[in-house]
Amino acid sequence: MNGERRWPKLRLLPIALCFVAGYIDACAFIALFGTFVAQITGTYIIAGATLVTHEPGVITKVLAIPVFMSGAGVATLIARAAPGTHPTPLVTSLLLELVLLLIFLFAGLGAARANNPDAIGNFTAAIAGFAAMGVQSALVRIFYVGAPSTNVMTTATSQIAIDATDVLLSRRFPDPARTDAARRRLYETLPHVAAFLVGATTGALAFGSFHWWSVAAVIAIVLATVLGALRYPAKL
Repeated sequence: MNGERRWPKLRLLPIALCFVAGYIDACAFIALFGTFVAQITGTYIIAGATLVTHEPGVITKVLAIPVFMSGAGVATLIARAAPGTHPTPLVTSLLLELVLLLIFLFAGLGAARANNPDAIGNFTAAIAGFAAMGVQSALVRIFYVGAPSTNVMTTATSQIAIDATDVLLSRRFPDPARTDAARRRLYETLPHVAAFLVGATTGALAFGSFHWWSVAAVIAIVLATVLGALRYPAKL
C-alpha cells in the first residue's frame, strides 16, 4: 500500500503534526533565545550569522543542522529496516518523537531559571527539539507521500498563492486539468498551513502563561497520534 492510499485513514495525523511543529517552534523561539527547532531554514541563517555576531549559544546553533538530519535519518532507518513489524514503523517513529519531546520539556524545566543559552538544560532542550522535529519531518515524507510538509511553510505558502491565482484566473484562462489540480492542492495544503499558524500562535500564548509546562499540551497530541497509528497500522 503506497503513501497516497494510506493517507486517508489517518488524514488528520499530518495536520495535527503541523500544529505540533508550529507550537514547538514558537515555544523554542521564546524559551531558547530565538532558536528555531522546526523551521530548519531559519536555523541555517542563524548558524551562519553566528560567525559574525558571536552571540552565546553558537555550539547549539551549529549543531542544529546535523542533529535535525540525524533525527530524520533515524526515522528513515526505522521505516526501512523494520517494515511489517509490530509496532509498525510509523508508531515507532511517533514514539521516538514523543520521547524526544519529553526530554525537551524536562530539560527546559530544569533550565527554566538559567538565562544563558549555553546552560546544559537549554542546550539539551534545543538538541532534543531539533531531533524531534527531524524525526517528524522525515516520518511525514515517508509515510504520507504527497502530503505537505509539517515543518516547512515557505514552499507550501508559495504553492497556495500559485494555486489560488490559477483558480481565480480559470475563467479568463480556462484549463480544466490545471484548475482541478490547483483546487485539489489547495484542499490539501491550506489545512496544514493553517494548523501550523494556529499552533505557532497557540504555542506563543501558552508559553507566555504556563512557560515550559505548556509543552505538555503538544506531548498529549503526539501521544494521541501514536494511539491513532496503533488503531490504523500502516506498512511500507
